[in-house]
Amino acid sequence: MNIKLSATSLIILVLTFSQACKKKTAEPLNYVKTYEEYAFSVDTTNGTGNLTLGVFEVQTDILNELSAEGFSVNNLKSVKINEIKLEVLQAGQTLDYFRRIELKLSTSTAGNVIFGTKDLPENFENNFIVFSDEGVDLKEYFKQTEMIFTVGGINDLPIQPTPITLKISMKFDIQASLGN
Repeated sequence: MNIKLSATSLIILVLTFSQACKKKTAEPLNYVKTYEEYAFSVDTTNGTGNLTLGVFEVQTDILNELSAEGFSVNNLKSVKINEIKLEVLQAGQTLDYFRRIELKLSTSTAGNVIFGTKDLPENFENNFIVFSDEGVDLKEYFKQTEMIFTVGGINDLPIQPTPITLKISMKFDIQASLGN
């Protein structure tokens, strides 16, 4: 009886140990991360040239999402724009004030990067623009817990008689996998 109990215990021990030592072979993780929308006002100005339109401190908050799937930020392989939409909230106003809109991202350790640019023609009649992937990988920025998004622009018309209220919505494609 002791021999059978020992053999059974040994089998259970071997099975438990072999399961614990199995190399993790999780499937790659691919998902779209959507951040909250930010509304902001661009003050009136008589001047033209470079303007900072809005600055937002954003918590990357992907660490928990990755760890829930068995990954860490070190497994992050790629972060790219899925879609970023900038739109005017006031009825009847357009983005015609601007010739260029730029999206910048910065962190304390990864530095600064312009990751989206749109040149707008004169007499631009739309009240929104959409940015898509321009090939800039943002993974080093998303590995940080906090990022600063900046929306900049070049205006060639005075912003008068009232401020412009804009809204930005952001979605990013996140990819993570184990190994190289």
